[in-house]
Amino acid sequence: MKRYLGLDPGLSGAIAVLTVHDNNDAETWFSPFPTIENEIDFVTLRKLFSTFGDCFAVLERVHSMPKQGISSAFRFGRVFASLQTCLHIFQIEHIEVTPQKWQKEFHEGIAKDLDPKARSLIAVQRLFPHANLLATERSKKPHDGYVDALLLAEYGRRKTFSLMTQNLVVIK
Repeated sequence: MKRYLGLDPGLSGAIAVLTVHDNNDAETWFSPFPTIENEIDFVTLRKLFSTFGDCFAVLERVHSMPKQGISSAFRFGRVFASLQTCLHIFQIEHIEVTPQKWQKEFHEGIAKDLDPKARSLIAVQRLFPHANLLATERSKKPHDGYVDALLLAEYGRRKTFSLMTQNLVVIK
């Protein structure tokens, strides 16, 4: 059994855990990032990471958006840096990947006139038709962070073998 973490640090970011069993059955689990007063809750995050066991993580390497306000961009950067720090402190092997790189792989064959969020949702529904992407029982639409985080976890699953053959940098 191997676990892959997808970490989407966006404004509606989330953690996805993709557990792949020896028979290739896969389970998914999602969570928004644990926070206290709009800051990452390191204690809860540490408890979460410790339950994952041996895992490989993919952190989306993002930057602030042009129309973001200064305080929003600053908060966004802090979340990203906090996640980088957690991965280093908890010694979780990981890679960082830009949205353009992972989206190119998963958006292949999906209508280009759709926005990236819609294209990602279609990709997830094709790959994981039984994944529950709703944040709560009352939610009517899939959680954007869950969608992106699951695709990041799947990207990690696909790339772990090629890491050794392509000389990609794994950060410890």
